[in-house]
Amino acid sequence: MNTFRFSPLTNRTEEIVEHLLQQPELTQSSKDVFAFHLVLEELVSNIVQYAYSDPDHGDLIVELSRADGLVTIVLRDHGAPFNPLRQEPPDLSLPIEQRPIGGLGIHLVKSMMDGVDYRFEEGCNILTVFKRVEAAGSPDA
Repeated sequence: MNTFRFSPLTNRTEEIVEHLLQQPELTQSSKDVFAFHLVLEELVSNIVQYAYSDPDHGDLIVELSRADGLVTIVLRDHGAPFNPLRQEPPDLSLPIEQRPIGGLGIHLVKSMMDGVDYRFEEGCNILTVFKRVEAAGSPDA
């Protein structure tokens, strides 16, 4: 498992996502890189923009692990408690111009990952996502 801590967060979404995407836990399966990129962009962006009233004093801890064909990403922040899984799913039947803003990002995360879990412990938001991936060295990896 690799653990990374980022602070301050202001204007660092792209830098954080690019750094994480270079890690071996995420690069061993080229088939899944697009999903990891979108998911990390959504989750990191939300933390940077909304978790802290002052992102210059906020932090983000990310743990990456890969074992037995399962990639796990754990994001921890000490910002305002927020469970994205409690958000109402977007009404995708509405025309795009009639849809309310918000909710589509976590919908994408849930649809691209095999599992998403949230908990709030000891003043910390902990969001865990995981995805089954092809074994390293397989033709599609």
